Amino acid sequence: MTQMRRKEREIKEREDILHVLDTCKVIRIAMHDEEGIYILPLNFGYTYKGG
Repeated sequence: MTQMRRKEREIKEREDILHVLDTCKVIRIAMHDEEGIYILPLNFGYTYKGG
């Protein structure tokens, strides 16, 4: 299991997560493997169905 490197930047509250999703057009996911670090920019859509 992968853990966050900077725990102080982790977003856990549902309202905060929804705010990020509502205000961003692109989310970037950073990963690394044996060959190095890479960033994957993603356009996205979502539907929130409460709870």
